[in-house]
Amino acid sequence: MDKSKKIMIAVIAVLGVICVAAVGILIGSHMNRSAPAAEPAATEAITQAPFEPAPTEWMQVYTEPATEAYEPDEIATAAPTTTQAPTTTWTYTTKAPTTKAPTTKAPTTKAPTTTQAPTTRTTTQAPTTRATTQATTTRPTTTQATTANRNGPFALIVNSDNGGYEVSGGGRYSSGEFVKVSMTPRVGYKFVRWESSDTKVLPNSTSQTYVFQMPTSGVSLHAVTQAQTLLTVNKGKGISSVSGGGYYTPGDKVTITAQLETGYEFAGWTSSSAGTVSNSQSFTFTMPNKPTTMTANAKAKGYSLTVTAGSGVRSVTGSGRYNAGDKVTLYVYVNDGYTLNRFSNLNANYNGNTVTFNMPAKDLSLTATAKAQGYSLRVTAGNGVRSVSGDGRYNAGDKVTLYISMYDGYTLNQWSNLNASYNGNTVTFYMPARDLSLTATGKSANKHMVTVTLGEGVRDVQGTGKYAPGETVTLTCTLDSGYKFAQWESSNIQYVRSSTARTFTFKMPDADVSFIARTEKEEEEVEYLVGIELGEGIYSVDGSGYYKPGDRVTVDCRLEDGYSFSSWTIRYPTSVDEVSTKRYTFTMPRGDVMLKANGRENQETPIF
Repeated sequence: MDKSKKIMIAVIAVLGVICVAAVGILIGSHMNRSAPAAEPAATEAITQAPFEPAPTEWMQVYTEPATEAYEPDEIATAAPTTTQAPTTTWTYTTKAPTTKAPTTKAPTTKAPTTTQAPTTRTTTQAPTTRATTQATTTRPTTTQATTANRNGPFALIVNSDNGGYEVSGGGRYSSGEFVKVSMTPRVGYKFVRWESSDTKVLPNSTSQTYVFQMPTSGVSLHAVTQAQTLLTVNKGKGISSVSGGGYYTPGDKVTITAQLETGYEFAGWTSSSAGTVSNSQSFTFTMPNKPTTMTANAKAKGYSLTVTAGSGVRSVTGSGRYNAGDKVTLYVYVNDGYTLNRFSNLNANYNGNTVTFNMPAKDLSLTATAKAQGYSLRVTAGNGVRSVSGDGRYNAGDKVTLYISMYDGYTLNQWSNLNASYNGNTVTFYMPARDLSLTATGKSANKHMVTVTLGEGVRDVQGTGKYAPGETVTLTCTLDSGYKFAQWESSNIQYVRSSTARTFTFKMPDADVSFIARTEKEEEEVEYLVGIELGEGIYSVDGSGYYKPGDRVTVDCRLEDGYSFSSWTIRYPTSVDEVSTKRYTFTMPRGDVMLKANGRENQETPIF
């Protein structure tokens, strides 16, 4: 073929390509006017020569999962078809830039609609270089839409399982922007890790607060937690504090520690289910898969010493706890007239009222006793004597002086059981080698009158008359029927106080004394009615009548034929219980009681 023919064929081919492009543009423009505006799209098919798809780095766009909370504002996609002639499809959102036709003759469209590209032309009629040029011309427009989406913003979704109390950090971020996500686990849960299908954000993802750079795609992060088991640590007596309690993962190594109070030593850890589990003050164990309680126990150091005050001893000091071999000193305080005798169960040297010994390796209980010094002297004030001094203990031969205080109008009469010379109200003698008990009595030339006024219901009074100061006076009275004694009311309360005792004894003062014998009327014994009403099926009743409060009342009833007993209904009072016992006993209250005996008709068994 000569050169002129080749040129002619090339020109025809170019004109053919131009015509095909013009027809496609006109069809697309017409379809744009008639197609719905909801989802505009542009599809361009070039079949004159094989088309090579655009490189991945400017065509690839991240498509977010349907479950994410945020959707990208702009998405551009490009994917070649695989028919006989490759077809490239470009999809834009409403914000995508407009695309112009590759030649000056083609009309401009904002968003070409999808058309069916011819796929049957042969490659011999479409020059390879021009078809490639036309596809290449369209690439810059696609690159502009894709680049904006590659930088973001992209969606970051952050959530947790049931153990998460709060998660934060979700939102939209640009590619390369530093993002911080954080989570707070619920009580009884432990943070484990962050999970994501995007491996670019997972390094160091076991941090509860996690910082990473946003990739060129959306990311979903899920916080994983693990349920914990509660360990409760208690302190027993002698333990000042404990540590180690809290929530742990089953299988964790846990260390619990106890601190002791002064004077105590550690006695072991006890478990709520296994008893004593360790005698170590700091105990490490593997956490089980159930709630556990550990209690720290202690015991007092050394051995117990208990000291008791026995006969003749007022008090003794030294009780406590001691280590074996400790030097112990006990101090004893004895009653007047006594000296320390001994400590039971103790072989030691005594130094007056003090004893010192070394504590043995055992608990010890001691009782201190004392013995009296010399002989006992007991002195009592008799008639006419106000007081006397000189009680105590004396050794045989000690000189003893007794001092006496007499009532007015009295002088010392004698000391019983004592043969000695008196000097006024003083007597001196030498203590014999025996215990001695003496009573001082006085005599008086002056006597005073005791008078009694009889109150209502008082028939007679015994004990009135004249008495010397210090003498013992006893008053009693006889009452009329229906009265009870109230009190002896004294008009001389500066000498003798009133008394409610029917028989009243006092020491006569150095003055006249008068009383009024007061009485009260006794309450009459009132009887109350027990009334019984006959209910259905009741033939007669027993127990109705009058009773005194506190009496035991028994009621019973007899039934008509064909009836059985049902219950006693209490009309009043509520203090009597309703019962279903036919024979019923209760305590009579203070007031009438009304009962009703109830019967019920027997149910006959039908005969068939």
